Amino acid sequence: MSEEVVATHVRQLRERGYTVFERTYDDAEVARLSETMTRLHALAGSPECYSREPRRLAPEIELCTTGLVFYKFIKRCPEHADLMVRPDIVAAIRGYAGQDVELELTGAVIADSHRPFFAWHTHIGGIDDSKYRHAGIWPRFDEPQRLMTLLYVQDIRGDNGPLLVYPRRVEEPTAPPHDLSAIDWPGQIELEVPRGSVVIMDQCTWHAVRAKTSAGLRSFVGCYFKSPKAPPTEWVDESIRGFAGGGELLQSLLPRGS
Repeated sequence: MSEEVVATHVRQLRERGYTVFERTYDDAEVARLSETMTRLHALAGSPECYSREPRRLAPEIELCTTGLVFYKFIKRCPEHADLMVRPDIVAAIRGYAGQDVELELTGAVIADSHRPFFAWHTHIGGIDDSKYRHAGIWPRFDEPQRLMTLLYVQDIRGDNGPLLVYPRRVEEPTAPPHDLSAIDWPGQIELEVPRGSVVIMDQCTWHAVRAKTSAGLRSFVGCYFKSPKAPPTEWVDESIRGFAGGGELLQSLLPRGS
């Protein structure tokens, strides 16, 4: 991918809070991930992928309003470590958040038609986002500190839970611009992306997900990346530090120091 194309993705992140890399992963790679998601769902007991109250099903497996969540994905599925990053995506992440950005955690989320509309939210503070949300704390940032990547395993289309995104520039206010109970916000963008695509989103970007109305699973592998300026989180994915696989590019993103 050319430097010009990467620069476009970086500009989109700065000007609207998200960017999309379509079909970054080929059919064979996506098929591997799809098989893994089916296996993980079965491992958890093939539950309905939604619960209003969080339920711990097993160590590092939780059922909640997000869906069926598997923490520490890279530890659980090291065979997929080579899929965590791609050179063009890393170039955009570093162009946005700095060359010394680090991978913070990895996880997988599986949802199905039992999950209703997933209301508007951000990921300020990364894994600690609920702490900010419940306290009504909306810090402003002059520069990027944390972002996430979503690698979609299935097509995200009209009946499979399209992603709604509210564009914002990096320096703009982070408080909710509209009613959090509203299903649609004026100015929202509805994203439909093919499987194997990656959405990169700043931690402050408001987004929601329409309910899935078709059968089957809706799943993605997610990663948080942070700059050294980002405050530490209360929960830390210690399995990333010292991870030996994934190749040179992934290794260059792993946390450094003690």
